[in-house]
Amino acid sequence: MDAKTFSYLYYKARGYPDAEIRKETGLNEEEYPFFERAMEPLLAEIMREQPAAEQIGADFVKLTRYIYAGKSDQQLGISRPDAIKARSGEIIALPAVGTLNFHELSLQDAIAQRQSLRKYSEEPLSQEELSFLLWASGWAKDFT
Repeated sequence: MDAKTFSYLYYKARGYPDAEIRKETGLNEEEYPFFERAMEPLLAEIMREQPAAEQIGADFVKLTRYIYAGKSDQQLGISRPDAIKARSGEIIALPAVGTLNFHELSLQDAIAQRQSLRKYSEEPLSQEELSFLLWASGWAKDFT
């Protein structure tokens, strides 16, 4: 769901006047009637479910208490999975992160230039790019 659709549903479900919804969502005069027609079934569903949503937080807190839980895996005799899986397959040596060359980019520039990609290249990542991504996304340093 894109931001415009979410905003329309958010303000419409809360009873905002049409003029304010157009202002807050950025919908123009031609788009607004389209959203009114296209979102009518989803909006009706939201309005039907809204009363249940008002109580869902309290229900969640109550029903996730320990007293409502079944037996744990440990109580059922299920062994825990290994923290580290055995390696298998081909091992490829990747370049050390400290040897990679990056062009300088400030945090402000990185944020300003960010974009969401919905189509991806068929070109595979280079070993340098893969090495950096694995290093940057790794969180487990040690299991001892």
